[in-house]
Amino acid sequence: MRTKTHFARYRCMLPVLLCLLLAGCGFQGENVLNSILTPEETYEKTDAAAILVSDANDLYAETEDGIAVVYLAVGLGNEADGTDHTWTEINSIPLEEQGTIPYQCEAVFQMGDENAPTEGAFGYRALTANAVVRLQGANASKRQQKSYRISIKDGKGSLDGMKTVVLSKSFADPLRITNKLCYELMEDIPSLLSTRTRLVHLYVKDTTSGADTLYQDYGLYTMVEPINKSYLKSRHLDDDGALYKANAFDFARHEDVITLSTSSQFQKDAFEALLESKGSDDHAKLLAMLKAVNDPNLSIQEVLDTYFDRDNLYHWLAFNILTGNKGTSTENYYLYSPTGSEKFYFISWDNDGAFRADYEELRGPGQSAAWDTGIFSFYDNVLFARILEDDACISGLSTAVDTLYETYLTEPVVSSAVSRLTGLAEEYVFSLPDKTFARVTPAQYDALAAGIHEQIVRNYYAYYESLELPAPFHIREPETQADGTLRLSWEDAARDKAVTYSIILDDSWDFETPLFSDSGCKSTEWIIDRLPVGQYFLSVTAQTDDGKSQIAYETYPTEVKTTVYGTLCFYVMPDGSVHASYFNEGE
Repeated sequence: MRTKTHFARYRCMLPVLLCLLLAGCGFQGENVLNSILTPEETYEKTDAAAILVSDANDLYAETEDGIAVVYLAVGLGNEADGTDHTWTEINSIPLEEQGTIPYQCEAVFQMGDENAPTEGAFGYRALTANAVVRLQGANASKRQQKSYRISIKDGKGSLDGMKTVVLSKSFADPLRITNKLCYELMEDIPSLLSTRTRLVHLYVKDTTSGADTLYQDYGLYTMVEPINKSYLKSRHLDDDGALYKANAFDFARHEDVITLSTSSQFQKDAFEALLESKGSDDHAKLLAMLKAVNDPNLSIQEVLDTYFDRDNLYHWLAFNILTGNKGTSTENYYLYSPTGSEKFYFISWDNDGAFRADYEELRGPGQSAAWDTGIFSFYDNVLFARILEDDACISGLSTAVDTLYETYLTEPVVSSAVSRLTGLAEEYVFSLPDKTFARVTPAQYDALAAGIHEQIVRNYYAYYESLELPAPFHIREPETQADGTLRLSWEDAARDKAVTYSIILDDSWDFETPLFSDSGCKSTEWIIDRLPVGQYFLSVTAQTDDGKSQIAYETYPTEVKTTVYGTLCFYVMPDGSVHASYFNEGE
């Protein structure tokens, strides 16, 4: 009876409550609806086939500034899960000798401050292993300071949703903040996907060498969120799609290596030497894309419309051009394609190669090559070369370059980020243990940091200058003809302007006493008489009528530690055969 009484009471009150709500008491019913719907509502609908791939900016807003502290107590695990390795083994045995699976050990992974793990932080009060640790990066075992990958065990929680983090030492970066700087700059560029990063101070306690071991200072690291299924999930993206890490990938078809995983000729090691699969094992979509990219009968416009997102691709290329990140033509990026879509998206990985021009000049001033600036850093890649040979693509890329230069990579934006990050990092760079491996002096460090935006300015103008130059080209291996003459040839460097070639042949790399020379040559080959047995050097330069020039990709490292650009070294053997000695910095 009590239930009925209460129900009847509430039923009687319903009309009153409804009137109050509609009148605006507690809920602005009419006003809210008016702000949502209007008489002019057209009820247009979005394309159900469209798949949106974008970053989640709220992830970066949650990242704390400053230096975090990581405590890592490592110890022996067990043979069953491959964690029965000592810290010394992991760090001292070359990766190629560790087998297909890198050596691992167990660890207690904790976050805190300079005193100890802090309450509320990951791993606080953990006393048993909650993670597994191994080296990170193909060259990690060769460097004096290592990078590490930490994988949190199942049932042990996550670090801000991440089950795996990378502790990157950025050993080759004199500033030690370039990777983080680039990712921070990408966060605000709508068409790019960034990743979460944080500067951390690492302490390691090696219990494999004794229970009484103390924590050892490992210096400054950048904690990086890896590109994996968790990365995709945190951005509300399909984590069952295709995801590939480029290791030595030039978008050529590579039919003997890049095959379906179900094919009898599929060899995983050979495949992953080019592209490391991190997602679906169904490579059919990848093969279809590569077939189109390498089909001369398909226009690059058709290829881009079907298989790529132009905004993502153009802005990714523009970002790497403006930051001078030359190592991204065949590596240091991921390709992602969600289920149900044919399109692939570029995600940057490892930006330590950016902003290196001033540092390289500091290490040793020397001759540079035109193909090492602007668009040409990407020319030895089938996809990028096709893009850079198409006027409509160049127009789209130029728009992206201008947008980044004028809006996202401005002097105030870049200099503010550099100042904040170097202000955090410099203390560690010039303190032990990192001080031992510092690549520059404090004064040089400050100068390099101050010059970062100026590098963007130079790269911007170099991009536009490169559009006016002949294309970079390779000198082919000389061939002995049936009549004994020697055929010297090279690739065509013409783009949208006619070019001629200047050729010099000498038996010395200084070209002071040429054996043969020619200028104004319109052909891409040169036939000369038989040469005596010996070593020879061939220099080829392409020129336009208005004086713009380009040299060949080939380089020769001399015995006096210099490099001669645009030159092929070759040998004439006693049997009359000819063999080239290639050392190509452009590849």
